[in-house]
Amino acid sequence: MHIDVDAFYCAVECIDDPSLVGKPLAVRQFNSGGPPAPPRSLMQPHLPAVLVRVHPARNSTSAAHTACTAGFVAVSYEAKAKGIRKGDGVGAGGRAAAAAGCERLKGLVARVSREEALHMCPDLQIRPMRTHRYRQVANDICTSVLLS
Repeated sequence: MHIDVDAFYCAVECIDDPSLVGKPLAVRQFNSGGPPAPPRSLMQPHLPAVLVRVHPARNSTSAAHTACTAGFVAVSYEAKAKGIRKGDGVGAGGRAAAAAGCERLKGLVARVSREEALHMCPDLQIRPMRTHRYRQVANDICTSVLLS
């Protein structure tokens, strides 16, 4: 069996915050494409420590490069109707790396920044990605389907 839930992260955000229903919504990665993220304790203290991955073997260039590329990982149908796409919201660092020829990031060149996305869609709601919550809901769905 295959279950495909389009805009799943946005749907979960609407379940948890019904005021988002019917509004354009984007879910961003932990770092939304700006400078490298602050320490977890400053950025998202509500997340369990198990979700924070530390990669001491990576050099600072690689970590900074990765941190500057993140954008929207999910957008609602309302946001799509206003021209917002998955992958938009990318910071200047990610777009610069893509423009410089980074093969892995070449798709980011044509993406709009967070500021441009908000200009295109002033009522866009942007929420941080909550991986633990999405996994919980996905497990609940799977359990419901298997028990039916």
